[in-house]
Amino acid sequence: MRLSIAIAIFFSGLLAVHAVNFHPISSITSSTSGSDLYPVGNLIQGAGSGYSTSEPHNSIGGGSSHTWVTNAPGADYFALLPDPVLLLDLGADRSLSEISTWGYANSNTNGGKDFTLRFATSADGPGGLATSITYTPSFDAAFSADTRDSHSFSQTVIARYVELVFTDNWKNLQGGTPGGDRVGLGEIAFEDSVPPIDPLLQIESSLNLTLDGSVQTIDITVANLGATQNLTLSTPRFSGTNSAAFSLLSSPASISPGNGGNIQISFNPTGLSANISASLDFTTNDTSQPSVSVALSGFIHDPRISVAGFFDIGFYPSGSGTQSKQFTIQNIGGGQTLNITGTSITGGNAANFTVPSSPSSITPLGNDTITIQLDPMGSDGIFSAQLEITSNDALNPSSIVNLNALVGDAIPNSGVRINEFMANNSSTFNDGDGNSSDWIELYNAGPGPVDLGGWYLTDSSSNLNKWEFPGGTTLAEDAYLIVFASGQNVDDYVDGSGYLHTNFKLTTGGEYLALVMPDGTAPKSEFTPSYPSQFSDVSYGTYSDGGSTTNLIASSDAEVLIPDDGSLGLTWTFPGFTPDASWLTPNLGTGVGFDNGSGYDSYIDVDVQDDMYQARSTAYIRIPFTLADASEISTLALSIRYDDGFYAYLNGDEITSRNAPANPTWDSTTPSNIDENNNLETIDVSAFTSRLQNGQNILAIHGINRSTGSSDFLADPELTGTTTSTGPLLLGFLQTATPGAANTGGATNPGPEIVTVTHAPAQPAENENIVVTAAVLPRLVAVGQVELAYRVQYGASTNLTMVDDGTGDDAIANDLIFTATIPASAYGNEDMVRWFVTAKDAANNPSRAPAFLDQTGTNQSAEYFGTVTTDPSVTSDMPILQWFTQSESASHTRSGARASVYFLGRFYDNIFIRQRGGATNGSISQKFDFNKGDSFYVNEEMSSVGEINMNANGADSTYIRQAMGFDTHRLAGNESCLTYLWQMRVNGGSDRVGVAIEQVDSDFMDRYDYDRDGDLYKFVQRSNLNPVFFDTITGIEKKTGDLSNIDSAADLVAGLNLGTSAARRQWVIDNLDLPQIVNYLAARSIIQDADDLRKNFYMYFDARGDCRWRMLPWDKDFSFGVLGDGGTYLPHPFFGDEEHKKQNANQWNILYDIIFEEEVTQRIYLRRLRTLMDDVLQPTSVPTNDRILENLALDTIGPASPPLSSNINSVNSYLNSRRNVLFNNYNSL
Repeated sequence: MRLSIAIAIFFSGLLAVHAVNFHPISSITSSTSGSDLYPVGNLIQGAGSGYSTSEPHNSIGGGSSHTWVTNAPGADYFALLPDPVLLLDLGADRSLSEISTWGYANSNTNGGKDFTLRFATSADGPGGLATSITYTPSFDAAFSADTRDSHSFSQTVIARYVELVFTDNWKNLQGGTPGGDRVGLGEIAFEDSVPPIDPLLQIESSLNLTLDGSVQTIDITVANLGATQNLTLSTPRFSGTNSAAFSLLSSPASISPGNGGNIQISFNPTGLSANISASLDFTTNDTSQPSVSVALSGFIHDPRISVAGFFDIGFYPSGSGTQSKQFTIQNIGGGQTLNITGTSITGGNAANFTVPSSPSSITPLGNDTITIQLDPMGSDGIFSAQLEITSNDALNPSSIVNLNALVGDAIPNSGVRINEFMANNSSTFNDGDGNSSDWIELYNAGPGPVDLGGWYLTDSSSNLNKWEFPGGTTLAEDAYLIVFASGQNVDDYVDGSGYLHTNFKLTTGGEYLALVMPDGTAPKSEFTPSYPSQFSDVSYGTYSDGGSTTNLIASSDAEVLIPDDGSLGLTWTFPGFTPDASWLTPNLGTGVGFDNGSGYDSYIDVDVQDDMYQARSTAYIRIPFTLADASEISTLALSIRYDDGFYAYLNGDEITSRNAPANPTWDSTTPSNIDENNNLETIDVSAFTSRLQNGQNILAIHGINRSTGSSDFLADPELTGTTTSTGPLLLGFLQTATPGAANTGGATNPGPEIVTVTHAPAQPAENENIVVTAAVLPRLVAVGQVELAYRVQYGASTNLTMVDDGTGDDAIANDLIFTATIPASAYGNEDMVRWFVTAKDAANNPSRAPAFLDQTGTNQSAEYFGTVTTDPSVTSDMPILQWFTQSESASHTRSGARASVYFLGRFYDNIFIRQRGGATNGSISQKFDFNKGDSFYVNEEMSSVGEINMNANGADSTYIRQAMGFDTHRLAGNESCLTYLWQMRVNGGSDRVGVAIEQVDSDFMDRYDYDRDGDLYKFVQRSNLNPVFFDTITGIEKKTGDLSNIDSAADLVAGLNLGTSAARRQWVIDNLDLPQIVNYLAARSIIQDADDLRKNFYMYFDARGDCRWRMLPWDKDFSFGVLGDGGTYLPHPFFGDEEHKKQNANQWNILYDIIFEEEVTQRIYLRRLRTLMDDVLQPTSVPTNDRILENLALDTIGPASPPLSSNINSVNSYLNSRRNVLFNNYNSL
């Protein structure tokens, strides 16, 4: 039988492109009984699974409007009907080009075989199907399992009513009772394709013209988007206020379909300035736009003044008389004369400045000079004022030039002073919160220390008590103190690195700044009425000409003794000591040590492995150096890379130590391991300059190792001295910012400000040029030459002149945006292209972007901007990380290499990459350490990280166990690292699939709201066989705060080793975040972690909060069935306590032992484990397709297959086995 069902679909007119207005079914009529249908309500259930409203729909279709007439009219089924018939009412005649449906898969016996359509217009009515529309298409109903199917008509059909006859699989004898129990069909929709307009005009309705004051030719683009008809333009003319300034040069009479052309007009600015407006009018044969009016507007910035915002008259000795100096003023307008209508001087020292001469006018594109005269009138100090220049520049009728001069000493060279500050810190120096806040440096010239408690810093002359130093803030003689001016709203705020923060910020435009004594009324050091305008990453402060900095031991050679006893005492640290034949004197340099895999070889000049390894734990190192005049050294700094600790002496006096015992002996060991990736430190030892002497000096290093069996040892020092400057104490912009150290190198006049550097396209193809633009503004004088230096891969640099003349790719002349084009011929597919910009002003003062300020240590500054060209053959469903380095082999060592990275459209230059990991991961795995101020973007969850670990697969052939291990911890509710599989490429070629793992560091702690001032410890391989938490001698690396202070870890060990079971249980309850740690242990049992007894976890102590310990996971490749050396007890839920330890090397964990063996904590642990068994591991009764961990495995490997194999059977086998073990074997625990 045939059943007719009328489905009425109502809507209010056609919708916009890519938009849909969904309407439910409002009525259903039927000529048969309701028993033939499932409940009507099922047919009116709404949108069902839904579908995309924009093309392509399964890559089929082609309607111009992309507007779907209706949403799904139900998503349910007809019962007991072999050939259901639907009659759909679309409410009005529609232009139909495509049908979209949903149904059961073709393989399903409830599915469909095919369907046919008939149409009727409104005039034909629902009974007139096929009366006037003879087109009756038929389609296979090859419904896929999880997507909609779309079918394109061979023509556009104008219809209101559509009949759909559906043939189902039951009727076609595919088994079962004819008609079956239901027929899957629903969510029917049509694409309404409005016939296109032809011809169709495309033109901007308004144009904002860039007018430079000259006669200009302007092209207005016009196009014909039609398919068959030519577009004609007629009677072009101008109207509006300034129509007389425009004239028509040419206009296309006709434009063929799919093509374009230009209407070319001319603009003559004679007699005009400021705002310009007119319209271009014409007629067309486009029926939708028969009359067209294009609004023309612009602004003639002509004349246009250009003058530096700051002019430094200079420094003059005390008692100097009148001084004169000139600066340049320009008219960069091309058509009108710049008239200077007046000059005036205001400000605190206005009476000391005059303008003896100034031009009255400047011709187009011309320049002239203004003379400034300074009369100190017998006074010394800083003189500042503001010069106002008025002109007929319509946009800038008043221009301000800040004037500055210094006569005599700017400030007294005694007591405490503001020595240096930076009011626009972009990337020079970060505070302890990782922010580039403004900063102020204080220096105590003496005599004696100063207690700054109760002193004030202020940026307001009317509020001298704005920010007060907290009590106990003492500044020693010849010492420095950094205070960040970050605008904190917390009193006495101290960041994670111990820096104080004020409640105000500094202003780049110049303002009052003072250090005020405790009476709150007397400034001790001030900039009044204001310091001059400041510039990005340029500091301002005191300096004296003539100083220099040098490594005092650069040409020295170390003398080394591995002591057999303590008979020498400290005599060997003095200059008068003479080494005997037992000392090593190879004359090779100053780096001493040995290396068994830490990557120290490049730092070692004297190898002592044969004398120390497995025999001794210390080395005596003497480094002689000679000074002609020791009194010239004003500051002294020891830079040293060390492993594991040291004491340093200068001519017999101890000057500093790190990670060393309180009273060192010849056979001492350090209290802890040093982090091999954070063992380079620069220490100010200027307090000991008085110990220097003319002639021979001795820097002595007592190098101390963690144990005689330690695999490496290092002491590689530099002793840097700064010679006393010979000139007077001055104020100015400093060549190099030196927060916390003496100002060296003298002053500088900052070059032009390079505001932004951009490029297009973002990632070019090999045949696309790279257009680089730089916005450059003058600082002291006008901008001169701007250049671009670029290099491809690691080839030679090529210099290009950047232009601002409107030629080539430069869009607008004289807008201070300079342009250069890197030709596509310079590079190929997947090449790294990098560049930097240099700008000089008219006085030859230079600037560079990127600034490349920090060129030493692990965290440096970017040297280049850059991008990587595309390669169409390189595709992946995984994110692609491309990295480039000059030494790929060095990047796989502990010493590491500099490199560049391109990821998700962002380029990171001059980062540091080194080897990381142990036995299973170490040969391939790497750590990518990004520079401060240029953090790595992974995704919104990890939007700013300092480093990322790129692991190999380790012991896991499937590549997914590490990610699944961390993800399972997170599913359980633990704080855990985010992990991803990424396709890696190196130097434009294939590299590997990398397992990206978040680093447990300050960024990680921020993400989980952990206090950065807490104590974070990483537990690493131990050098003895005692269980973990038995001692703090080995296997512990502190990651936060004072790295040598492991008192909190010692307290943890002491608490876990109390004498009685009751005492240990109580300590655990009082001092651990017990729910968090129990949750960690339960998750590790789910994943069967085989390698976290002695190492591969972190402990965090919330020192300023609840004072409880928490546990964090690390390295998870030995999990999910990878057994390693887990041994007999690995499957047991109590694996890791003394009773269920690894048989290999007595490996067990005292913390685990307490939790698993104490009845109270054991019960808590087992209850949590059972919850995770039910909720995360899940019992076998849960269908395979619904299992969380099996689906996690599929989701993890999916994007990586290929290139990886998608065979994860070993993980699935483990999960089945683990269910059996936990639910059956140990269900009685």
